[in-house]
Amino acid sequence: MPKTYHNISTDVKVKKNFDLKAWVTVSDEFDVFKLTKTIFDQIITGQKDCNIKHPDQLQYELKKVIEGKKFLFVFDDVWNKNYNLWDNLKSQFKFGASGSKIIVTTRDQNIGSAMGTFQNHYLQIISDEDSWRLFAKHAFQQIIDRSALREFEEIGRGIVRKCNGLLLAIKSLGGLLCSKNRIDEWEDILNSDTWKLQCDILPALWLSYHYLPSHLRQCFAYCSIFPKDYKFEKEKLILLWMAEDLLQPQQDKTLEEIGEEYFNDLTSRSFFRHNEHGCFTMHDLVNDLATFVSREFCLRFDDGYSKVFTGKTRHLSCMTYVSHDMKNLEEYLSKNKVLRTFLFQSRMLPKEFLTNLEQYLKPMRCLRVLSLRQSCVTTGFDLIGRLKLLKYIDLSHTEIEELPDTIYTLYNLQTFLLNTCKHLHRLSSSIGNLKHLRFLDLSHCSKIEEIPNTLCDLKDLRTLI
Repeated sequence: MPKTYHNISTDVKVKKNFDLKAWVTVSDEFDVFKLTKTIFDQIITGQKDCNIKHPDQLQYELKKVIEGKKFLFVFDDVWNKNYNLWDNLKSQFKFGASGSKIIVTTRDQNIGSAMGTFQNHYLQIISDEDSWRLFAKHAFQQIIDRSALREFEEIGRGIVRKCNGLLLAIKSLGGLLCSKNRIDEWEDILNSDTWKLQCDILPALWLSYHYLPSHLRQCFAYCSIFPKDYKFEKEKLILLWMAEDLLQPQQDKTLEEIGEEYFNDLTSRSFFRHNEHGCFTMHDLVNDLATFVSREFCLRFDDGYSKVFTGKTRHLSCMTYVSHDMKNLEEYLSKNKVLRTFLFQSRMLPKEFLTNLEQYLKPMRCLRVLSLRQSCVTTGFDLIGRLKLLKYIDLSHTEIEELPDTIYTLYNLQTFLLNTCKHLHRLSSSIGNLKHLRFLDLSHCSKIEEIPNTLCDLKDLRTLI
């Protein structure tokens, strides 16, 4: 779904002058229905899914809400300049009161012309001194040799100048150099040939990645399976890393603690950024970097994604909310026998594909991670139990009524997510066989009235929701 922010809702002037407020990040994909629905969800249900699936129904409900009210809607980071799409989107909001505003932010000056109405307002890059202050805030936290601070500052200012006022680049390199305590390490960054690279990746971001320890590189590259603007939870990402054996065991620390260290390290270097609702996202440019470095090993099947499936693909996601020509994906899944991650989260994929899902899963004997979250899958659950290497299963928000006995034989399983399975009515006592289970989510499974006593046999269980 599109990324959303609510900062504007707390601004005093905005609250005084507008009845309705919403902010949605558009990015590369431009789906009128999805964008309109995200706005509707924000102003009505506080980002909860309203389950409206037809454009006419959505427009009818939206009209009732905004008619006669003054609104402020922000469409952030827009790239699409198709006038017809914009005109269609604007028509969804024509019933608002006089004085309603739509603000569009973009890195392409031609977008304003497609949107029309007012003159563009250009934001300037931050000044050299402000750039330096931002860099110093992140970089000068652990400098050991205070006597050399002036020399560090001289080199740091040279690095900042090469960032050309780009906030993300400044923060990223500041986070990187925070852990570098020697002058020669800072000089290596300043004099690196990476600044001369001619490619779509910002040199500063490439440098930040290049100097990551190898274990953090792997964890970061894995995140390319997430679509742009995707909101993820720290805890769930750590569980994915754990399932893929990307966490290096350490004495006296649990895997969860190690994963949190990895996550916090990547966040401090601006690879992840926190939003107001407890989730995290990656900046589009950081997502591009993850996609670039993961090469063909991590692929996602979504709008605007041009990579092709190869025999080297190990991690695959299909998390879009619109229908596609699925032939390419179907052909690939029917042949792949080495896939380790399959994140399948989409409510609007063709029924034929969902019906055939069982035959696609059958050859995936190496699979460690399987997510069918929010999908309308009704068959194939029994087959899951035959994928003996599975460590992570997410069946949340599915229509499953009862878990097949074969699932209770998955002795490698560490994470089992069943939240909001509203038709699931029981758990078998055989759940006690999942000896390595560490995380079990049964929240909002209202039909489950009793938890089997054998759950107490799970000695590795750390989280039960």
